[in-house]
Amino acid sequence: MMKSAGFILLVGLVGLATFSVGANAQEGVSGWTAEFGIEGILLPDGGLDAWADLGWDLVGIRFGSLTEVTFLPAFGLGETLSASYTFDPVQFGLQLGVDVVPFAFNDLTLSAEAELIGIDGEDVTFSLDAGLRLRALPAFELTFSVGAEVAWWILDLWAQADLDILTIALDVLLGAEVAVLDVSWEGAGLSATLGAETAFVPALDTHVWFDVLFEAEIFELRSETDLDLVPFDLIEQQIELSFTFDRLRLYAWAGFRGDLTVLAGIGITYSLPATNGGV
Repeated sequence: MMKSAGFILLVGLVGLATFSVGANAQEGVSGWTAEFGIEGILLPDGGLDAWADLGWDLVGIRFGSLTEVTFLPAFGLGETLSASYTFDPVQFGLQLGVDVVPFAFNDLTLSAEAELIGIDGEDVTFSLDAGLRLRALPAFELTFSVGAEVAWWILDLWAQADLDILTIALDVLLGAEVAVLDVSWEGAGLSATLGAETAFVPALDTHVWFDVLFEAEIFELRSETDLDLVPFDLIEQQIELSFTFDRLRLYAWAGFRGDLTVLAGIGITYSLPATNGGV
């Protein structure tokens, strides 16, 4: 099984690096974006996935298409179509998800989001947002959300409240992240962040993370540690190594969970320079 997965992955990587289109939307100009990727899961179970993420922008309107293919351990094909329209400060969205193989509609969501307050100062930024989401598939849900975020120097604080209108269920969380290290020298950089997020309603749950990133030219090494404090549990410790050659990115990761499950995999993404075309 793994030999077959390796062969398919190799063929996929070679074929993947042959095509991609990118664009940035400008006023009066249509813009296309595209990213293609393929990823092989080596541990704990063999797997092989590929995706194509396409987008088209035109003066506040964006259409998206995400195609996901699973080759191993079993074949599957899914498609997610999305559309959004931004009319500052409001954004309207529509998303439709379909499992093509095996066939099933798995998502139909309508949303509206608005920035109620936005302050962007020299030292402090603050935002207050509100949104309404109607999900018709796979189950009917109607959710009202309010979120606030403030950033000052090395500290970032946020709060979020989600109300399920149909069941009158409330979710409330508070979060914080601090940049504990950020140094650079001669084309290299080292940064580290420590963050925590606590859900108070409907039940107390605290999640903590510690991320470290080292960058040097085309090389990047990232360490991510995720913990649950209530109750205490190591969610995952993962180290990822990547090399970026222009717009081709090769990466590999390894890690483990609290139950000592070992994780490992490799992947690639590819894109080309942005191009614009008239409409």
